[in-house]
Amino acid sequence: MTVGIGYQCGDGVVLGADKQLTISGYYKFPTNKIYSSAQENCRFIMGFSGSPDTADIMFRRAKVGLGAMAIPVGVAPSEVMISELEQIFSDNAANEEGFETLIGIWIPPYGVPMLFRTSKMKVVQGYSEYIGSGDSSAIRHLSDFLPRDNYTVDEASVLASYLVSVANRYIDGCSGGPDICVLNMQGQISHGTGGVFPDQEARFRHCEVEIGKELRALLLRGGKTKE
Repeated sequence: MTVGIGYQCGDGVVLGADKQLTISGYYKFPTNKIYSSAQENCRFIMGFSGSPDTADIMFRRAKVGLGAMAIPVGVAPSEVMISELEQIFSDNAANEEGFETLIGIWIPPYGVPMLFRTSKMKVVQGYSEYIGSGDSSAIRHLSDFLPRDNYTVDEASVLASYLVSVANRYIDGCSGGPDICVLNMQGQISHGTGGVFPDQEARFRHCEVEIGKELRALLLRGGKTKE
């Protein structure tokens, strides 16, 4: 099982993922689940859930298709990007059961990168997304619980790192990382692993204890603010 997190931010796109890949026979090994491409006229990052072989195929197709993409004057960039991604993911390989991607695309000079989600051959624009964790109650609850405000990439990197760390604890087959990849407004790509803080897991567990105290007090007050 894989977990992938994606955020559309006011100043870029953030992707997060675990690092564990499980193949037949339950053999597990670490692997990167976020690709990046920095071509002259298009830069993009792609996280996936599903077969790494399929991901390799679709990443190569994306490099060709997105690298040749042009935005006509007067046409919304998102429309052109969706159309191009639909052509790329019309490949039968993308129709594999369980194959999903999160893709952040930056085309100069259009400023803020855009996030898209694909599920098999379907493409939609994304804002606050997660893939690969199935119906995990842990990730679904936390994703819905956290406000979906217009995060900065720094804020989204922390949230994505936290959600992946929770998946690593509670979802069988998720482990390692978290890998965090950022595509910013200048088209720069940064990719790191292990989280965003030193001693991150201990810090997150401390936060959960403090959040639990505040949540319990708020529930006991029936949602009323402190006097």
